[in-house]
Amino acid sequence: MTAAYDNFLVETLYPYCWWCGRGMEHQPESWYGPWLIERAHMVSSPRVKDARVIVLLCSMCHRMQHGAQLTLPECKIGFPTVPNMFWLKRRFDAERYDRKYLQQHSIARLPMSSGPLAEVRSTFTERRGSYPPVKTK
Repeated sequence: MTAAYDNFLVETLYPYCWWCGRGMEHQPESWYGPWLIERAHMVSSPRVKDARVIVLLCSMCHRMQHGAQLTLPECKIGFPTVPNMFWLKRRFDAERYDRKYLQQHSIARLPMSSGPLAEVRSTFTERRGSYPPVKTK
């Protein structure tokens, strides 16, 4: 799964932040660091390079997910929690959503998935339209 991990951003149908909908073309004016769409690990104990453990987040959402206290005007919708990241994985990459595998790479018991709040959904929809449909295995 290392190749799928390495090539995830170029092979996905959704090469933008799955939380806020920002893409490379949406760098906030007040963001002065590198602006990327990044692989964000949902679990990491132990950390693995496997497409089953990642979602895509923009630099801002990824930093906030790791606890950065950003006070930029563009940071109004908050950040994704682990349950939110599970929900995103099921929406954007259902073929690789594998709770059993995720549990093998988490010390804690996995929480249930949880969708984003209305303001996050609204922001995402303004940028990208509707979320991908739910797919079942």
